[in-house]
Amino acid sequence: MTRRNSFSEVVHHLMDAWIASAEGAEARGIYEVISKSIRPNMVLAVIETSAEDAMDFVIDFVHRYQIATEVQEVAELQTRRVFRDFRDQEFLRQHLIPACEDVLQQQRPVFSRVLTTVAGSQIAYERLLLPQKCRNGRSSWCISFADVKFLLPPCPKRPNFDDADLSILQLLREGLSVKEIGIRIELSHRTVEHRIERLKSKMGARSLPHLVTLSIAAEL
Repeated sequence: MTRRNSFSEVVHHLMDAWIASAEGAEARGIYEVISKSIRPNMVLAVIETSAEDAMDFVIDFVHRYQIATEVQEVAELQTRRVFRDFRDQEFLRQHLIPACEDVLQQQRPVFSRVLTTVAGSQIAYERLLLPQKCRNGRSSWCISFADVKFLLPPCPKRPNFDDADLSILQLLREGLSVKEIGIRIELSHRTVEHRIERLKSKMGARSLPHLVTLSIAAEL
């Protein structure tokens, strides 16, 4: 069986292609080097950034997130569109636009880890942004390459449960271990264990399976 490249390995190849690219190069000539190495949980998009107003930027998806999910908006969120038509304007203004403006201003690759919500769904991902090399004037595009750690459907807010609690409950339902959950939501496994014990106490759960059952029944 052929070993599939990790995100860090694919990023390395993408970075090499960007470094070797000429000023003013087309995005396709850079990202095509990784076209056969992208995993189903990875997202590759090109953001057209030539417009003066960031709300007029256009995002076009080259490779979409392909993991089965209960998040019904996945297909809609991954269609070509102008930023001003993007469904979740809060995510756009708080995360995507600042990230684009940052990479365009710095004119160098920017790597980030993000844990946030998009259209009400919880998402965690690592992302590399690469701007078109352009010493004079404005870059006409930037490449966004992301590794999605998890994408969870919206769940109702309860006053005694914060986002981390809700993420833990949903990831437990998906069968992840405490260690795996800690990696996904960037908390130590000890912290996750402590939160699970607190959740069991809050919900009157006798065991971990009982906690999962109660969370499903309560639609948490």
